[in-house]
Amino acid sequence: MLLPTLTALILAGTLLIWSIPTGGTVVLVLTLALVVAAASALSARLSRVLDDGVD
Repeated sequence: MLLPTLTALILAGTLLIWSIPTGGTVVLVLTLALVVAAASALSARLSRVLDDGVD
C-alpha cells in the first residue's frame, strides 16, 4: 500500500530536520537511504498501477 511509503518519507523528513543542527553524518546517510527506498517503492507501485490500468 501507499501508507508505508508515506510513513518512510515522513520519518526521513523528521530525521533530516533533526540531523541538520546536530551535523550527524550517519543520520543524514540513513535519511537518504530511507528516501531512496521510499522513492523506489513508490515508483514500483506507480508502475504496477499504470500497467494494470493499460490492460
